[in-house]
Amino acid sequence: MDITSDRKDDILNHTKSIENIEVVYKKKNKYSGKLARVQQTPFEITILDNNHKEETEHTVDF
Repeated sequence: MDITSDRKDDILNHTKSIENIEVVYKKKNKYSGKLARVQQTPFEITILDNNHKEETEHTVDF
């Protein structure tokens, strides 16, 4: 998954104001929830997943 520099900056600079992140992969796997962690280098985000009961956290693949 690619992310634009604008989206990356929004996530890094406005972490507290983001209420929900939704990620849909090509195979129609969908994850959504609140941000749990944001790492700048290498850029990585982890969300508290609302859709999958067996996996409460999901690290987004960039």
